[in-house]
Parts: sequence; C-alpha cells; structure tokens
Amino acid sequence: MRLNIVRKHDELHAGDPAFVAALLALAPTGYDPAGLAATVAGGTPILCAVCHASAALGTTGAANVKPLTEAMHAGHAGVVDPKTGQSLDAATNRSACYRCHPGSETRCLRGVMGAAVAADGSLAIQCQECHGSMSAVGAPGRLGWLQEPLCQSCHTGTALENAGALRYDSVFTAPGQVRQAVNDTFATTPNAPAAGLSLYRFSSGHGGLTCEACHGSTHAEFTSIHQNDNVQSIERQGHGPEQRDQANAPARAGQEPSDLRRPLGPDEHAGDSKPEQRCKDGRQVHGWRRSCPVAGSWRGPSR
Repeated sequence: MRLNIVRKHDELHAGDPAFVAALLALAPTGYDPAGLAATVAGGTPILCAVCHASAALGTTGAANVKPLTEAMHAGHAGVVDPKTGQSLDAATNRSACYRCHPGSETRCLRGVMGAAVAADGSLAIQCQECHGSMSAVGAPGRLGWLQEPLCQSCHTGTALENAGALRYDSVFTAPGQVRQAVNDTFATTPNAPAAGLSLYRFSSGHGGLTCEACHGSTHAEFTSIHQNDNVQSIERQGHGPEQRDQANAPARAGQEPSDLRRPLGPDEHAGDSKPEQRCKDGRQVHGWRRSCPVAGSWRGPSR
C-alpha cells in the first residue's frame, strides 16, 4: 500500500470513533493507535479488509466501519476524473473502473461480452451495463462480490419465450431497474453459493457441470481475446465459436434459432450403448433438445 493512501486515510478519519476503536482493538496485532501511517512505520503491513468487511477475503470487519466495497465505490463516486471532467459516478464506460481495476493493459475484462462491438465501432457492453453506476456498486447494504448481475437479466428466455429480445446489452430496463427473465432457461442457479444469492461462478447444470466449464469464467467468457482461456472449450467441442448448423435453419421454423445450438457430433456418442434411444428420449441443453445425427431427432423445448 502506498504511504500517501494511509496518510490520507488518517487525515480523513482522525477522531472518528469507529476508526479510533478499531485501532485500539487491533493494537495486540501490531496496529498503532496513532494511525495507519504510524502502524506502517512500525513495520506492520495494512490489510484494508481487517477493518472493512470483504466477502472476497472472508473478513467480517470492525464494528461501525463500512464494508470495503461501499467504502471504496461510494467514497470515490463523486471524484472528478481529470481526463473527462466528469465524476466517476457519471461515467458510462469502463475507463472510470480502470482507474483502479486492472483493465487497459492487464485485460481482466476480456470475454466475448466485454469485447462486443456496436454498429458504430464502440464497445457495446460497458461495466455499467451489468453493474450500474459506481454509487450503485457502493450502495449501503449491498454485499460486494455476492450480489451481482444475473445472466437471465440479459438472456431472458428462448426464441419463443423472452422479454422482447433473445438477449440484451444491459441488465437494466432503466437506471436501477433490473430486467426480469420470462423463464429460467439461461438462469443462474438459485441459492448458490448461499440462500438468497445466485452467482454465475457457482452455477451448474447438466448433472452438476459448472456453467464456467463450457462458457468460461466471469469476465473471460468464451470466446475470450486471450487464447489460453479458450483452449478447453475448443478441445471439448472440436472447433471455435463459429456456428455449424446454419444450413438446417429453414427446416426449424418456429423453433430455437440454429445459431444457438449445434447438432451433436458422432464423437459425443462414444461409449453409449444405445445412442439412438438417448437422442429420441431427448438430450437437453438449457431446456432444449438438440438434433441428433444418429436418430435424426429435433424436438421443441422440454418442460
């Protein structure tokens, strides 16, 4: 941690009863009651999450001290970006987030959504499309790292049943208003990892297969601009993101668009004693039964 940060923290919170109490409580671990700068000078490193609760690090924080997500995001929402002349909270693109989060060079946001390009050549999906403004991220009571946008707020259903489009570029219908899905075809798993939470990185289906196993990790969804992220997906399906069954689309009028599902390959029946029966019984992917090159079946949505 930079010394100017701890000095600024001491300056802003000098005399704050919660800060004073936290320092005293941490004195046995090497924290100096005089402040964070004095603590560092004494040889003890500072971990913000010791006082500011963080779900990412599993810390509960100190009494009457804001959680780390709230302290950082709400505390900096009103800061004016010298390059744009507007507050970080008013920003509508990822440049505001990249002031702190690894971005323009590290490219943590590198998946197919983050790399999507709009008709005018600009990036189609910005951080705010999923997470909202900086003040929204730092809203009091929000659980950072645990209360996150849901897949189904953009992927609202199937071609036959959706909220007006097969997919959207934002989870919001209006500022602060999250879109509701029509069905749970593409929904994250409820109550994962805990009651009341529903996170993509903990979601699974198809007999316990995690969503990330096929779709990639958060912010690096298949197809990622980093090729190493794509190795597993390409090895498993035998090809990249290009679609393979466009020629059959006219024969499937009124069913799910073929660009969302490819036919099962013959290799996918390896080890199956009765592949024809499996296809006829219906192999489901996100609630849809796919075409089978062995049995030639194509069925509608399974309910």
